[in-house]
Amino acid sequence: MEIVKNLQNSNIWELMEIAEQEIERKLGNCQPQNRELIYGAFRSLLPIAPMRSQSTWLYRAHCRELLARLDRDDYSPDSFACMTWAEILSVFADATPYVRFSDITAPIMYYAGRRVAEYLDKDEAPELFSVLLDYERDFPASNNPMLEREIAELRAQKVERAIPKPEQLPDRLRGI
Repeated sequence: MEIVKNLQNSNIWELMEIAEQEIERKLGNCQPQNRELIYGAFRSLLPIAPMRSQSTWLYRAHCRELLARLDRDDYSPDSFACMTWAEILSVFADATPYVRFSDITAPIMYYAGRRVAEYLDKDEAPELFSVLLDYERDFPASNNPMLEREIAELRAQKVERAIPKPEQLPDRLRGI
């Protein structure tokens, strides 16, 4: 799978910095009533194990998706615990070298990659966008009920992640 080849190693310090950047970024365009909740989200953005050794853009998309969930009026502990698209993609990418997947795997990885791309700009993950374009060219879209079922089951998977407790914003972030 080409997308697996494009994932690069990152370190935990880099990921912590990204989490802080994404929280600050989200504070600049979130609903006012959610600011303290989003500010307190740092621990909730922890990457699952497979994501820790993969691309920083994948983790950035993960953070953005979780922060977007917190900024909705209808967030719940159940919806917050659902795997992000980046988590799903990282699990597949992590297992690819060791497991022979079924014919449905490539379309699932493409679908997850496409959803991850919704949280990124092209210049943040050019390799992802390149792979997605190649896939779209080589494999025209098809309506596959099995794919829809598999994706729904993946999205229903829960991870141990709790909604963060709101934290008071420091003075330097109040004006954002």
